[in-house]
Amino acid sequence: MNRDVEMESLTPSLDGLVQARRNELHHGTLRSDMVSSAFDPRGFPNDRASRKRSPDMLMVAADDDVTTSKYISNPSGVSRASSQVHLILPKPARYVMNRYLRRWFANTFGPPLLTLTYSLIVRYYLCVPPVNGVIDPPLISAGFIFYAWLIFSIFALDWAKSALAGFEAWALMDPRFAPPTALHLMWHTDRAWGSVSGWRDAIVPLCMGVRHRYSKQPTRRVARGPAGLWWFFAFSSFLFYAAIPLSSLTMEMEPAFKRSTRTISILGANETTFDAGLSNLIAEQANNHWRTGNPTTPYGETVLYGPIGVGNGSDKYYWDTINDACLEDVKSPSNPAHQVTFFSGPKVPERVHGSAWGLLTNLSCSIISPTDQSFRLLKVYDIDNWTAPGLTSSRYGTEFFKEYAGFTPSLFDEGTSFGVSYAYLIASDLAVGSRDYVNAAAFPTNGSLEIVLWQSYKPPSVADETFQKLLYHPAVIPSMWKNKSREYQGFGISCMVDSRTGTADLHAERRSYSNFSAKVSSPLNISLAGFNSFNSYPGIVALQNIVFAGFTNAVLNVMAPLTCENSNVLSLVTCNPWYGANIATGGVPEFAHGSDKEPQIQLQTISPARFKLAIQKLFGEATIAMMAQGEVNWEGNLHGIDPTTALVPGKVPWSIVLTLLVLWSAVNTIPSLWVFGRKRWADTLSGFEMFRFGAEWKEAVWQFEENEFEKCPILLEVPGMIGDMEANVMDTGFIGLSKDEARKNGSFVFARDAVI
Repeated sequence: MNRDVEMESLTPSLDGLVQARRNELHHGTLRSDMVSSAFDPRGFPNDRASRKRSPDMLMVAADDDVTTSKYISNPSGVSRASSQVHLILPKPARYVMNRYLRRWFANTFGPPLLTLTYSLIVRYYLCVPPVNGVIDPPLISAGFIFYAWLIFSIFALDWAKSALAGFEAWALMDPRFAPPTALHLMWHTDRAWGSVSGWRDAIVPLCMGVRHRYSKQPTRRVARGPAGLWWFFAFSSFLFYAAIPLSSLTMEMEPAFKRSTRTISILGANETTFDAGLSNLIAEQANNHWRTGNPTTPYGETVLYGPIGVGNGSDKYYWDTINDACLEDVKSPSNPAHQVTFFSGPKVPERVHGSAWGLLTNLSCSIISPTDQSFRLLKVYDIDNWTAPGLTSSRYGTEFFKEYAGFTPSLFDEGTSFGVSYAYLIASDLAVGSRDYVNAAAFPTNGSLEIVLWQSYKPPSVADETFQKLLYHPAVIPSMWKNKSREYQGFGISCMVDSRTGTADLHAERRSYSNFSAKVSSPLNISLAGFNSFNSYPGIVALQNIVFAGFTNAVLNVMAPLTCENSNVLSLVTCNPWYGANIATGGVPEFAHGSDKEPQIQLQTISPARFKLAIQKLFGEATIAMMAQGEVNWEGNLHGIDPTTALVPGKVPWSIVLTLLVLWSAVNTIPSLWVFGRKRWADTLSGFEMFRFGAEWKEAVWQFEENEFEKCPILLEVPGMIGDMEANVMDTGFIGLSKDEARKNGSFVFARDAVI
């Protein structure tokens, strides 16, 4: 009964106290007498400084669920326990500090991951450009990479600003980095450090400050530009703003091809059809192509493959190699022999990769003197004094002298063509009439083809400049043909050739071969007796013999005249070997004024370098013709290539962008790692925090005279540090501005006029 009376007597007093307290919270003010008693000289509440609480003072808990208690002095007859009344008051404006780990992870690991992604693009795409238009099939298509990066770069700029904003929110709370005044703080309100307009606005006061500092009559001027923290963010943003747009210019898309598993149809020979070819027909085809003067390379996508790692992957590998050797011979006549190795695969309709059967050839030709003892087959003492396998100079001009050329094989012949008198002696080794590629143990290795060429002029033709320079060549020897009563200039070509059949791996990118393995062709069970035509004898003879037949127009395996002997006069002039070698190396008939009044049509004298090139071209044409023969289309282990797109380096070097990205990652990641786990009052500086700034400093806001903060000097009198918290307490606190300017290693203090 007594307790009920006591509670009824206290109720009116408590109701009045609660209503007054609610009014104070609503208006955001406290009584001045409470202010004077609530703070000590340092700015801290007296109850916290002294750790003594008056029984009549309102106490506020520091946890999230704020429960307000009132201790009332005990009236007479009322116990202490019964005088303690719990009141539920509005929750005060306190905020829990958070770490914002997700944003921290994005800001810390995002830049390195982006840089790593670009590095992978550089490593696996830009540093591996198409080789002759062919690329390795990538794990991810180049088109997807290109467009994905392009789309990502559109949003990456905003993402980078957002990531930096998290670090900015923490830095503005730290006295070591926070801006000293509100004017400096205002530069951070709209993240102007991440825009071109913001950089422009910051550079103007910077330049003005420098100008005033170094002026002859300096005047006192307050810098209104941003502080160092703002410039740090601007530098980081500038790196990214420069790197991302430029990154799209470091890569381009272009059509390319990729290796496929699609099996193609092969048009040329294989090991079962190779020996069914006709050597004389092959020699004739080689001679016809040789005389066109075109580069020595197969038609279409069929190529002569070079060894892997040799050459630049050109589809004209063999032609480029022998042509370069010719240029070297012109510059330095004493050059040693040039060796070239190439693989002639079957005729195919498109670029291929895989394993194929073909002809491997190793050719080495050198320019030597006619009397050089390094000749293996020829012994030459003079133009009319020589020996060759099955021939001697004394037999020249006798009956059937030339008809035996297809058996020996060796030949001496002479003639006149377009003003030039010529004579040549040629021989190749290995017996004719066998099938030289059906037995690996008897492959035609280390075969030879040797030629000596003599040239002269007789009136009314006149010697050209090339002929006059022949005397200065170390391999040229003058020779007097007694029956002709004129001097000839002669030189020799010696070729060592090793040819064998087998399988090799073909590479579409470099147009090269590797892993050659000797493999014979399948011999045909055909009786030679049933063949009557000169060109009907099957079986492929050694490569050097086919070249011999192609050069001389002799018929292998048959006693027959040269194919030019029965031609008319015009054909005799053009089908001879000298004319063929001249045209094959770019010779063009031209007018020359001799002893006659009328100009004469002449061809240039063939120099040693050109003649060597002509013989090398004929070897190439012979290998092409040998592998182009095929009865029907067939399929093997060759695969084609399919169209695709490739990512190639663009107009801007990727190294510049990669350097910018690495630097950008460093200036973002290192500070972020430094502040790992530290709490802050908000994830980013937003409009809500700026609203609180205006609310707390409304008197300063009322003094704004311009619409731009740079033109409001009152902001220089407002402190700029953000993070209104108790000294040495980092868990809870108010959001606002500090009472004092930011100072290094300073503590956060209350900025409000009163506390609960």
